[in-house]
Amino acid sequence: MTPVFLDTVGLIALWDKDDQWHDAAERAYQSIANARRTAVTTTFVLLECGNTAARRTFRKDVCDLRDALELRDELIAPTNEEWLQAWAAYQRGEAGDAGIVEPRFVSRDEAPCDRGSLHERQTFRGRRL
Repeated sequence: MTPVFLDTVGLIALWDKDDQWHDAAERAYQSIANARRTAVTTTFVLLECGNTAARRTFRKDVCDLRDALELRDELIAPTNEEWLQAWAAYQRGEAGDAGIVEPRFVSRDEAPCDRGSLHERQTFRGRRL
């Protein structure tokens, strides 16, 4: 089954009960869990979440997710080469292109998909995201 990429905005909305997208994030996450979909993210997304949660009540939730993803080998840790490639691509980009973290740290095909502004089909260990 297709893995789901967990991004910062959705995770923060899930954990922050005051977030305007909290209810939608809860429904989406429950749908992922009910379908027993594999969820993956990058170490950089978790760093963003950790920075946001540092002085918030959901700090432990970030740690719990990291532990669970690492245990299941579903946490993507970009290599130094991928880091450099991502920055080079970012420097070449135009305003409105995807950011550094989103499309760059997961191998991908150049086909359109339902991934918001990315417009790239991404894969994790050969499975589409």
